[in-house]
Amino acid sequence: MDAMGQEFRKWIERQHMWGQSLTPLDNSRYTLNTPNAKAHVTLTPLANGQEMVELRIERSHLVNPTYLVRFALKDLPRARDLFREMGKAFAAEVSRGSVTVLICSDRDARVRLLSEKIREAVNDLSLSYDVVFCSAHEAFTRTHDHMAIMLAPGMAHLRKRLTEAHPGSAVFPLPQRVVAEQDARTAIRLLLEAIHEIESIPVPHNECLLPLRPLARDGRVLVLNIMYGDRCVRMGYRVYDAHRPIAQGIVMKARLSMRDIDDLMESLCLKGVNAASLDAIGICVPGVVNCYSMSLPGLGDRDDNLREIFEKRYGAKTYIDNNTNAAAMGCYLLQAEGDSLTLYRHQLGHKNGGQGTIVGGKLVTGRFCLAGEPKFYQRNFKYTDSYAEAVWSSSGLAEVCRNVLLASIGIISPDVAYLAVSTIDDMDALRKSLERKLPVYCIPELVAIDDYRERMYLGEVALCLERLAHE
Repeated sequence: MDAMGQEFRKWIERQHMWGQSLTPLDNSRYTLNTPNAKAHVTLTPLANGQEMVELRIERSHLVNPTYLVRFALKDLPRARDLFREMGKAFAAEVSRGSVTVLICSDRDARVRLLSEKIREAVNDLSLSYDVVFCSAHEAFTRTHDHMAIMLAPGMAHLRKRLTEAHPGSAVFPLPQRVVAEQDARTAIRLLLEAIHEIESIPVPHNECLLPLRPLARDGRVLVLNIMYGDRCVRMGYRVYDAHRPIAQGIVMKARLSMRDIDDLMESLCLKGVNAASLDAIGICVPGVVNCYSMSLPGLGDRDDNLREIFEKRYGAKTYIDNNTNAAAMGCYLLQAEGDSLTLYRHQLGHKNGGQGTIVGGKLVTGRFCLAGEPKFYQRNFKYTDSYAEAVWSSSGLAEVCRNVLLASIGIISPDVAYLAVSTIDDMDALRKSLERKLPVYCIPELVAIDDYRERMYLGEVALCLERLAHE
């Protein structure tokens, strides 16, 4: 341990979060636990004499942390600033209160049994949530600091009233399939997505998707996935050697800056991955990516060219893509037949879905990269209910998917249509709804996927290496 490490440890031991000091577990770990959140500081000595610092705030090991950064301990003022920032995030998390999950159903034994399984799974996963089975009347009268309400099938009509009765609470339906299969894991995933704790439950870190199609060339690529949520920014990162990940993790902060990217680069360097060894950096973001001038708060003004900023700062070729476009390329790599496909992704309650399209093995981006942005037309279709209500139900999202697929089939007639929409109950019903609009022989194979993020990372690697091969 060098003098800087000793000074930082002594400084931490004098600090307070939420009026409390962190408890030293040993000389390299400090922790503070409350019923609503846990704070951890970990210092890891490395072979070169430097230390890696990790600052983390979480409710459970399963959900996305509220705050998570890693950095090389070589600048004490920067380290102290990040620690103070973590203190503010911890105070906000504790003040947010506990999560009470009401599973609302009247006289449905299957839902009651599922609620018991959800409660057991929540305990097994160390999620500090209070799961309560209740009637519709009880759901209207209960009040808590922070609440999520799962509605049994057939009770989705109560969503609007419950949302008005409990402003700020997440109210969402349980799909019929989840109840029929007693699928507590999917129910928890939908819960965590609805309250913005996670984007989706990821594939375990020791697994990776192996492409069936060859990449354009070999190379080392860093992929950043930047998502802006209600309370913080999530930046997932992976370093790939060709198609195999060799380093990965996430950064979670209230606000993201280029200095945070510098910290990430320094921490990767300590793990043997320096910027000079990278062939490319790929950045996946939501929304329209116009000639690499994507506007990301904290990383540049609207007119800044992020590609130029990253290439000048880190010396590696940089490419920016819509996240669903990258995932569509990942879908293409993981199947050996069919050169045309579309991928549609839509999460329960989200205002817009995303679409990626591959034709002839190539990603379709179109003029100003506007291709694959159904949000500009999907709301204008006719729905059984309003579009705003449709995105909150399984049947409504099935209608949204049908309309988007009709447009895609009529334009490109893909071989396969991939759907990353976990709430659709019945894919056969979706296919039949397409058959009522199209000749049967025109309808592509429909494939549901739940590893969207894995496909996105792999697809972005392929897109970067293909561009490098042709520059």
